[in-house]
Amino acid sequence: ALYVHDSIYVMEATFTRTSGDGGRLRFQDNLSDTGGLQDSQTETELTGGEQSVKFYFKANSYSNVLAIARDNGASGLPVTVKVKSVSLKKVNGNHGTLS
Repeated sequence: ALYVHDSIYVMEATFTRTSGDGGRLRFQDNLSDTGGLQDSQTETELTGGEQSVKFYFKANSYSNVLAIARDNGASGLPVTVKVKSVSLKKVNGNHGTLS
């Protein structure tokens, strides 16, 4: 199935920082820093333990590429991240937050 512009997707990922201090992962729908994820959780600070993220976004590019980018730690030194799993699914209909 193609990655479709203006469609809603849910992405789930599980990962662990395996070396370094600090750092973060960025999730975006193309390979540039101006990726088109329209969601508040496109960056995740790395804690050192196993972490999972789940978030919804609207595809905002025609690139058909979903990138996970790693940023260096607070000291500027590289960090290493092991990705355990990634899931991307198209969502039919609307999504929202129950309060």
